[in-house]
Amino acid sequence: MVCGKDFTGEMISRIQAKVNAEPDLSRRQLSRQVCEWLDWRKADGGWKEGSCRKALARLNRKKVLILPERRRICTDPVRPAPEKVKVAEVTATLGELGEVRVSPVLSRHSPDSKIARALLQGYHPLGAGASRGAQMRYLVRSSRFGPVGVLTFSSGAWALKKRDEHIGWSETARRQNLQYVVSNDRFLILPTVHVENLASHVLALVLRRLAEDWEQRYKIRPVLAETYVNVAGLAEGGRWLEGGELPKSLGTAESQESFGFAGASPNLHGSGRASATEGERGGGDGEVGGVG
Repeated sequence: MVCGKDFTGEMISRIQAKVNAEPDLSRRQLSRQVCEWLDWRKADGGWKEGSCRKALARLNRKKVLILPERRRICTDPVRPAPEKVKVAEVTATLGELGEVRVSPVLSRHSPDSKIARALLQGYHPLGAGASRGAQMRYLVRSSRFGPVGVLTFSSGAWALKKRDEHIGWSETARRQNLQYVVSNDRFLILPTVHVENLASHVLALVLRRLAEDWEQRYKIRPVLAETYVNVAGLAEGGRWLEGGELPKSLGTAESQESFGFAGASPNLHGSGRASATEGERGGGDGEVGGVG
């Protein structure tokens, strides 16, 4: 089982034969073919090519498959520098910000996308990061001061011991329900903005709408959000439920510091669709780890 799909010996042989017969086949073309063979689809009916490419790469690393070196097909090898965004110096109360809006970035070509990337690249310790797979990005604005932050969400980690122990699900339940878990992998409040309780307020706002936004885009309604924090610099707030500290070796490529997992615990134990109890679903001022 790789990335939630069973690759039998027969399927491995079929893939290898395809690669050997067409050595110039790109991994994108190969993943589409494998998805068709396995009828591997997303909830909206499209081919699950991103997961398939991850699975093929993993099988290649394990020497189960022998794939050609990846070919870079991008004609723009140098990403343009993020545009400069004017940011405000703010020291105020939450009420003095005016209306605080959390707006989804609808297209990577939109002005909001350029602003969000520039802010992350300029002010987040990990930068903007790569944009791959299922994701949602949100730009945080104050009606008085303009952009004040950015949040990004992506699919939950495939396997994470502390997270899985915290939920308490079986291996079968994890494989079937992981699609209902999302990861908050970037959360930025600009360092020029000093507003008490702003981070918690923003997190509550985004988690009230995240499930609907994600469902509209991917036809799956998540019920749990997880996040990772640098525990060395962790401050109180946000009302995440602590899930435990991760081994130092599980830090990101950019930082090998220790990270922790946090999130609420909906009912993900069963083998059917994940669902959250009323007390654990986000809403109003409830637990912000829940989504919905």
